[in-house]
Amino acid sequence: MSARRGCFTLRSTHGKTVRVCATIANGRIEHLTITGDFFGEPVEAFRKLADELIGLGADDAEEIRKKVSGFLRENVKWIEGISEEDLGKAILECVRRLSEN
Repeated sequence: MSARRGCFTLRSTHGKTVRVCATIANGRIEHLTITGDFFGEPVEAFRKLADELIGLGADDAEEIRKKVSGFLRENVKWIEGISEEDLGKAILECVRRLSEN
């Protein structure tokens, strides 16, 4: 199975957007980036979160949700313009779309 690449952008009810781009290969997250016009601190935490998700099964929504929630709670001082749920939804939707046959 070849790698599939794509992006998904979510407009938050908080007024900002989050864009997730991913590569899925052999049913696993191979690469992931998180960008958008939201604010959060520390800024590099979102890159680290993306790195934490690499290797997870693309169909393991519960594990992805747990990783996102735990990581934000432990590593992000504040986030504005999107919610934890928005970020999780964007990641899961991007991965789901790439995993579909």
